[in-house]
Amino acid sequence: MQLLRLTGEAQYAQQIERTVFNQLLAAQDPLTGNICYFTPMDGRKKPSTDINCCRSSEPRGISLIPRLLWGALDLIPPGVIVDPVDPRRAIPAAVAIEIIAPGEALIAGVHVKSETNYPFDGHAVFTLTPDQPHRFTFALRVPEWAAAFRATGPDGKQVTGRPGEYLRLNRKWKRGDRVEVDVDLAVRFTPGGKSYPNYVAVERGPLVLALDKGASPNIPDLIRRR
Repeated sequence: MQLLRLTGEAQYAQQIERTVFNQLLAAQDPLTGNICYFTPMDGRKKPSTDINCCRSSEPRGISLIPRLLWGALDLIPPGVIVDPVDPRRAIPAAVAIEIIAPGEALIAGVHVKSETNYPFDGHAVFTLTPDQPHRFTFALRVPEWAAAFRATGPDGKQVTGRPGEYLRLNRKWKRGDRVEVDVDLAVRFTPGGKSYPNYVAVERGPLVLALDKGASPNIPDLIRRR
């Protein structure tokens, strides 16, 4: 999170998204609340109540999620650009969406509302309500894995984003302006690396998919034959 705050580079938000969906949330047992020290690529997770630094950090990490989703990029100091409501207040050069999620937030005088079922669906609708109409940039992070990323602004024009960068929509925004986003949640295969040399992970969008054999007993084992 600190690297993202210091640099504003999209690559760090990408790793935050991957961690939140696949390590942070997956480490907690939904029935007991117990914490798993790590999330193995193969085998059963073993949540427990033991206390150590990693398990103690799980609740803190979950509580930080709202701060990881959206924010301001390139904050302009007061007096450089006049805020139409309060000239003493800094305003953002860009309101940034780092991770698509449903919810609402007030970012430097701009109320942002997001309606989406991401990461299970790649469609999202953002409604922007600034204090007063003024020009700023609405920045959408385009994931590196996105096969396609399209945003349709209030004028009906569609623009595409480049993977690993921010798609920046700069205009004079007014109350109720909407931006519709469509992300192609590409399916891909990721090698297991040194820890799991004969395995691959199946990913869709930001999610690393998991197969629960207990819930799917008829699926056979897939064993690499030498």
